[in-house]
Amino acid sequence: MSKYEIAANIEIANLSNFDGKLPAAQQRAIFGANVFGKKSITIRNEGQGAVEVRYSAAYGTDQVLTIVSFDEIAAAVANNRPVNL
Repeated sequence: MSKYEIAANIEIANLSNFDGKLPAAQQRAIFGANVFGKKSITIRNEGQGAVEVRYSAAYGTDQVLTIVSFDEIAAAVANNRPVNL
């Protein structure tokens, strides 16, 4: 799945500015795989496209924010692995 297909799937699913957790089935439909697991994400579908991934570090008191491009997501799906955070 290319970054263009990912961007198109996000538009079709009306998730251009989504913020929250996506169920595994919806991740597979949009990205082609369950690439983020149970992590909270924010989808930004402007420009080159990116997904902000937030997850807890240190027992829920601290949050880690990582920005993942659609290119990185496409590579993870092609290699059949989760996104490397």
